[in-house]
Amino acid sequence: MRKIRLLVRDRARIATTLGCGPRYPHSTGQLHKGGSNEGLFLLITSDNVEETVIPGQPYAFGMLMRAQAPGDFEALRKHRRTALRVHLSGETLAGPAALEQVIRSVAMR
Repeated sequence: MRKIRLLVRDRARIATTLGCGPRYPHSTGQLHKGGSNEGLFLLITSDNVEETVIPGQPYAFGMLMRAQAPGDFEALRKHRRTALRVHLSGETLAGPAALEQVIRSVAMR
C-alpha cells in the first residue's frame, strides 16, 4: 500500500495519506468530511483470510471492517467528496501488486 501511495503522490504531484481501517476516518475525519472539497479518496478493501475475535462481541474484527467500509464510503459521497472504492478479492498478496500495475498504466497516460 505504501508503494501505491508514493506512486500516486509522485505521478499526480499531490499530497497523500495512508491509513488502515477502521480507525483512519476517526484520526483524519475532518480532512475527509470537513473543510474544502479538494481531496480525492481511494478506499481499498479486501477479503480477510483470518478473523480476529473481539472479546465480548458476537462479531470478529474482519466482519466489523467489512461492515464499516461501505459506511465510510457513503459518508464521503454524502459530503460530495470524490471517492472510489476498490475491493480486492481472493489472494491478498497479489491484489495490491495488481492494483499498483493498474495505477501505473493509468498514470502513464
